[in-house]
Amino acid sequence: VLTGVVEAIDIPHRLATIRLAQAQIVVPNAHAEEGRSVRVHIPERDVMVATQRPEGLSALNILDGIIAAIEPDGDGMARIRIRCGGDIVLARITALSVERLDLKLEKPVFAVIKTVALER
Repeated sequence: VLTGVVEAIDIPHRLATIRLAQAQIVVPNAHAEEGRSVRVHIPERDVMVATQRPEGLSALNILDGIIAAIEPDGDGMARIRIRCGGDIVLARITALSVERLDLKLEKPVFAVIKTVALER
């Protein structure tokens, strides 16, 4: 769960831009009020991890980050803690993906979050 402030509203597309500590994300919600403090829940299963900035995606939220922790769960999955400026974004990915992407502590990555995953 991240805390931010509604920075802008895109009424035609029913989207709100939320300013986080050092980044911004777009969420569905044209009814938010500019300047209002909000909390955004980002499900870890809806966060992809990329080692290069992706292009040509429908996802509107691509946050620069650094791997802060890799927590294997013993069932072939891992929770990745990504430090995105002053915020921590969690991703749940397979252990195979951790290996294939050669993820390590302090490695620069991109957290890719689908906007529709942030619906109420």
